[in-house]
Amino acid sequence: MKLICGFILAAMLVASPSQATPVKSCDRGAPPKEVRIDGCDKLPCQFVRGKNITAEWDFVVEKDTKILTPDVHATVFGNTVKYPFYQNNACDTLKDAKCPLDAGEEVTYQLNMFVETTFPKVPLDIEFAFLDDHSETVVCFQLSAEIVD
Repeated sequence: MKLICGFILAAMLVASPSQATPVKSCDRGAPPKEVRIDGCDKLPCQFVRGKNITAEWDFVVEKDTKILTPDVHATVFGNTVKYPFYQNNACDTLKDAKCPLDAGEEVTYQLNMFVETTFPKVPLDIEFAFLDDHSETVVCFQLSAEIVD
């Protein structure tokens, strides 16, 4: 009986989806199928200084590509700047997939990023995109966030 209860509990845990994070579409590319940022089920997401942000997003690759180059922009007080993202090729942290990627392939990207203690405590909008090997947008989304202690 304990074994059966264990299987039922395990099946329920596997079947239960994680809480999705609401995001906005971008003008320049297809949105992800779903974004999951730990601790954020409504906007603005709160990113705590001195802690890690962990997230995943699922998306479909529309054209073959050998790389996924992150292209991140942050808007603070109406000023948009390119954010110097720590990773040059997002293929390095795909879940259950490797580059090169084929058209029609569904993949999940995993993010684990430290929020520096020097980041100012401000609200911001973030646009996160991946570019293919022809510098065309593969996936893109926007979200509102705030840096907090």
